[in-house]
Amino acid sequence: MTPSHRSASQLWAIARRKLFSRRGSYDQDYDSQHRSSGSADTSSLSEHTDGFYKYSQEVLEKSDMVYRKVIENMGIRSSDSTEASYASASMVPIGRPSLPYTIGSPEWNTTYGTVKYLDHVCDDDDTSAWRNSVLFVYTRVYAVAKVVFMAFLHYGLDLDDIPDGLMTCIRNAEEAVTSDRITDLVNSIENLYHALYARLIMELANVDLCSCFNFGVARVSSHNNFILPEPRHLFNIFLACKGFLDSPTVCTAFNRKVVEDYQSGFIRRSLQNLLDVGFDLDDLIGFRRFVLPIVDNRESPFRKKWSGSGLVYQLPPAELLAIQAERYMAFTPRETHRLLIPDQILPFVERHTIDPERLEREFIQDHRQAALAMLEGKTLGDLRNENTMSRMMNYVKERKCICQSACSCSMICTREPERPCPCAEWRMTMMLAQSRSGQGPLGLRDRCTVLSKAVFLEIASFRDDVDTFEIAAALDRAFMLFADEIQKKPVAEA
Repeated sequence: MTPSHRSASQLWAIARRKLFSRRGSYDQDYDSQHRSSGSADTSSLSEHTDGFYKYSQEVLEKSDMVYRKVIENMGIRSSDSTEASYASASMVPIGRPSLPYTIGSPEWNTTYGTVKYLDHVCDDDDTSAWRNSVLFVYTRVYAVAKVVFMAFLHYGLDLDDIPDGLMTCIRNAEEAVTSDRITDLVNSIENLYHALYARLIMELANVDLCSCFNFGVARVSSHNNFILPEPRHLFNIFLACKGFLDSPTVCTAFNRKVVEDYQSGFIRRSLQNLLDVGFDLDDLIGFRRFVLPIVDNRESPFRKKWSGSGLVYQLPPAELLAIQAERYMAFTPRETHRLLIPDQILPFVERHTIDPERLEREFIQDHRQAALAMLEGKTLGDLRNENTMSRMMNYVKERKCICQSACSCSMICTREPERPCPCAEWRMTMMLAQSRSGQGPLGLRDRCTVLSKAVFLEIASFRDDVDTFEIAAALDRAFMLFADEIQKKPVAEA
């Protein structure tokens, strides 16, 4: 019998002799049998009755059982190849993404089963840690987006109301937070993050260019006329917002291509609008003639700052940049912003409704407090902040100043204690949001819009020389208010 016609059992024996130096009786008997009957019909020795074949089959079956057990411990579903057995196979719990959640984390890619699995857990408490981790990032990104968007409203900027624009991303995030699906929440907040980050970088460049022009007029707000902040102060506000987006607790890695695509699309649409209306070099105050040479000069500090190879943003043509930067020269808010902000009735006590004698006594007390504050080197608001919350609420209801030294009105209100505080409106809004236990008459979107206006007015009212740290601290306090509003949502739905 030639080697090519040997049975499988004979081949096993040959392999056994080569692998094992000590030969057992099985090998001796087997060799003698085949030496004496080399020309015999090999069909009499069936592969399926051979002992070593049966032994090998048992080993394979045991190995298969061990393999299945390991697979199940890894959290992967295992079943036979038949359709019926696959359909009847039990689902073994799969892995979950690691905590905490951050934007750009590979484990939180919503196309993976680990994230999708969180939406199919029967016990809500079982995924509370994952949802709370996502909500932590959501609150910060959403709050920054609402505050930045409120600034755009006040300056009359392009709101980018297109399917992939910033305004649409904010709306989608507001709808996703009312859902119980974690994948929807993650998708919406990551889309919002990239749209916000792309637009914020662009507006930082515009405000920085606008700050190069010195208008030379002081900006002071009154109780019925809010004045927008100086461009340099607004730059610090946007810079503080960007700092929160860059925080490692919020984002580990953003998608650079998505950001660049958003910026190029926005510039393309803006250029088309500019071509439609045309560009006039002359304006009333000479801003365009002043900034165009700065943009064209590659050696100017502005170009050196914004033309680096490592920057995400590539500057648009000089004419478009001048038009976009010019909008930050505004002093008063554009009237269009009122159309997108819900009206809110605040419980102010107007002075003409107060008894004149009582009002006179209160004015005397206010002057005494102001004198004491100046003797102690404080502002009137610093002194009043030492009172209880209810007492401070009474001050705000009568439009009396409780602003601390970082606010631009604090020194003026200390010197003029009878002056109605220009910050009373946004302070009242924040205090009501802090003390309100339920939703109130407004929905989540409108409540957060009203709150974002109050937050923007607060940080816009800071002195121009205030450090960015003070702005970041105010935003951090605002995050807690936004988180409270978001947490109030399930109570109303229940």
